[in-house]
Amino acid sequence: MGIGKFIDSFTFSYYLRDRKPKAKIFLTALERMNLTPNQAIMVGDSLSADVLGAQRVGMKSVWYNPRGRENNTEIKPDFEVRRIHHLLSLCTR
Repeated sequence: MGIGKFIDSFTFSYYLRDRKPKAKIFLTALERMNLTPNQAIMVGDSLSADVLGAQRVGMKSVWYNPRGRENNTEIKPDFEVRRIHHLLSLCTR
């Protein structure tokens, strides 16, 4: 059993010709899925682009941190996982 069944959509900033943490990519993803920010979770490996961008539009965020880097920033993700399969425990909450 993989995590794929828990993922509704992928949106790539490259195709929108904009860069995270600007709101456009996050709002576009939400619009495509017909969701509000509190109905979605952003998973990303960059605190300054992924986590901060999601938080700016009101989404919960998961910092994918496979190397176990220390977070020395003021950006605080809602969750942190070191292995992708750990997302399963978040999906079933």
